[in-house]
Amino acid sequence: MRKRAMLLCLLSACLLPAVALDGGEPVLMKLSLQMMVVTTPDWNATTGTLRRYERTRANKPWDLVGEPIPVTVDKGGLAWGEGSTNMDDSAKSSDDPAKKDGDGKTPAGVFRLGTTFGYADQRQQAWRMGYQSVGSNYVCVDDPSSKSYNKLVDKTKTNSPDWKSAQDMHPGDDRFVWGLTFENNHSNKAGQGACSFLEVGNGQPSDGSIAAGQAGMETILGWLEPHVLPVLLVIPEGAYNKLQPVWNLP
Repeated sequence: MRKRAMLLCLLSACLLPAVALDGGEPVLMKLSLQMMVVTTPDWNATTGTLRRYERTRANKPWDLVGEPIPVTVDKGGLAWGEGSTNMDDSAKSSDDPAKKDGDGKTPAGVFRLGTTFGYADQRQQAWRMGYQSVGSNYVCVDDPSSKSYNKLVDKTKTNSPDWKSAQDMHPGDDRFVWGLTFENNHSNKAGQGACSFLEVGNGQPSDGSIAAGQAGMETILGWLEPHVLPVLLVIPEGAYNKLQPVWNLP
């Protein structure tokens, strides 16, 4: 298991920067042994379902893990994110929406997972993903003119903030008590979306992210294994059905 994990990590160093297709299946997905799939009824829907899948080896069929987890997305639904710009154009339709800053949509596509975060000083003991404690001084910068665009930032460690807008990571509710970043716009291109999270929700539309109940978030974070290169697929059901045989989706 350790040798296989090391090989996957070495391969990922060369292949993960692109979400290109290799024999139809995105490389990110082809190498992964854990996948979360978020589907919504259509591009405009604000509710959906997150399902977890895993497999023992690449190219093997995906097995469903646990129960589906209800989620919400932004009030405008979904739009293809920058993380999927290197996909074959055949994966998209000409009238599909494309993610832009301020459009009120959650990015769709295939994404690497970033760090987990939360209000606690440390992650829960059984969790294995990297963890960032976010105190009341933390923001996520969504000003595309800033050098810190699309990043979590500790304001007390920045002498000259260069942003005009940022997401407060302590907005007065529990949405960021636990969370997980996913790498939409990983190259930080101005205007193509910032600060994409899996976060704690209350059943209402999220703000450009994906929200699950706190118990659901804790289930997700306790399941993820960084060494098997987990990925996130966010997609409407119609596009999922179209790509299912091409991408070997479950």
